Amino acid sequence: MESIQESKSSGKPVLALVYADWCPYCKELENNTLPQKTVQKELQGFHLVRLDGEAFPNFKKKYGIEGYPSLLVFNGNLEILGKLVGSPSRDQLLQFLKKAKETSDSQSNSK
Repeated sequence: MESIQESKSSGKPVLALVYADWCPYCKELENNTLPQKTVQKELQGFHLVRLDGEAFPNFKKKYGIEGYPSLLVFNGNLEILGKLVGSPSRDQLLQFLKKAKETSDSQSNSK
């Protein structure tokens, strides 16, 4: 996974957006929440990867994804730093991203 290699070299965590084409909540997140300026600013601290969950059932099973959209944050060692399921509001998403970034930063500083 190229983003994992980028994450290791840059120190940025990977944000995996797991979606389904048929999911209206995924479209809401993609078209209305993610493009907001405050969200875009926060996303600069991550490598964003979009993953069609229907095409990767093993990924869904491995990480316990039972609904769409699902957001998972990984460090460079593929350890989960955070998981959010459903269609979050802008404020919920920002809070999730900030907490995941803080977790990532504290792990990097402890090494």
